[in-house]
Amino acid sequence: MSVTDWSDDFLDSLRTQADPPADDIVAGIFAGTADATSAFRTLVVQQHEVSDPVLSAFLNGRDDPPAWVDPELVAAGQERFARWGSHVFTALYAAALPSAYACWRGVQVLGLTARLETDAKRRLNETAQFHLDVMDPGGLELGARGYSDVRHVRLMHAAVRWLILNDPRVQWDPKWGTPINQEDLLETLLTFTEIVFEVFDRTGVVYTEDDADAYLHTWSLIGYYLGVRPDLLPLARAQTSVLMPIVRRRQFGPSDAGRDLMAALLEQVARLTPPGLGGLPASTVRYYVGDDAADILAVPKADWTRLLFGPLADVSRRLSLEDLHRHLLRGLSDRFGFGMLSLAVRAERYGGRPAFEVPTSLAVRWNIPPHSGPDGS
Repeated sequence: MSVTDWSDDFLDSLRTQADPPADDIVAGIFAGTADATSAFRTLVVQQHEVSDPVLSAFLNGRDDPPAWVDPELVAAGQERFARWGSHVFTALYAAALPSAYACWRGVQVLGLTARLETDAKRRLNETAQFHLDVMDPGGLELGARGYSDVRHVRLMHAAVRWLILNDPRVQWDPKWGTPINQEDLLETLLTFTEIVFEVFDRTGVVYTEDDADAYLHTWSLIGYYLGVRPDLLPLARAQTSVLMPIVRRRQFGPSDAGRDLMAALLEQVARLTPPGLGGLPASTVRYYVGDDAADILAVPKADWTRLLFGPLADVSRRLSLEDLHRHLLRGLSDRFGFGMLSLAVRAERYGGRPAFEVPTSLAVRWNIPPHSGPDGS
């Protein structure tokens, strides 16, 4: 990585920088239309069938991979995703997304684009679909669905920036920085990588340094295709473990947008919760992100179900039953992660969007249905 200065001054400078190549394309299209909002909604729905030749050329164009990329490491990172499966989705829903919601400046864009509760829930499913597509073996090759997703999301980021900065109905506070700026993009990569490893450490999922390096390498390539500044990549575990505490110090703080999105996530998780365990979603989030972040997000206080986590771990250590407790946590993680994925598979995707789908190779490996049946089941 070229950059070694992670001072506040440097990170503040990243908050003013966006993605000029994608921004220029969107500005040229939206500035020439009488209804940019409708054009934006069309882009959202027609992810894989865009009629505008300029947009289509961008979405289907090829970004040459960076000089540092190692195809074998990319494939190894995708293999690790398949191996870890449910535990990655536990990390996503129980820690990564809550951590993103706790970033009081970066979360403002999510709040503006998902004001309604149904939209917030839809975004949860789209985040899961993105993970599945880009981490499917071969998913980042030109013409693959994951590569298309990354190009689409990059263009969506530019479209959101344009609307926020040009629509007089949007109230954007300059102290939040440029919408979806380079620091926010870097923070997103950290939530999808470093926080996954933090959750694994707490859950007892075993991984090696080589596993972590491969996973980070794959996400670094995804970040490159998303428009992250080349000199910020590739990420290594030595950087992510240092950067994540810096993000928490700089970014974590209360916001209405963060609390609203967290409430929608907890409501979604509650659909999986067995009778008598109503406090389990809050206890799970508090265990993985910590009470400080949970309080920022107004996560309800943990009830007796917190005993399944920290307190039970302490008892297990004293009784030399650590392995048994870690087995319990891994079992909970397995059920939670695949349970949330099953909700996404069954969810209705409104507005003409394509149905949620688990890539065949992953569905077979995980023994789950690739998509919902004709009755939505």
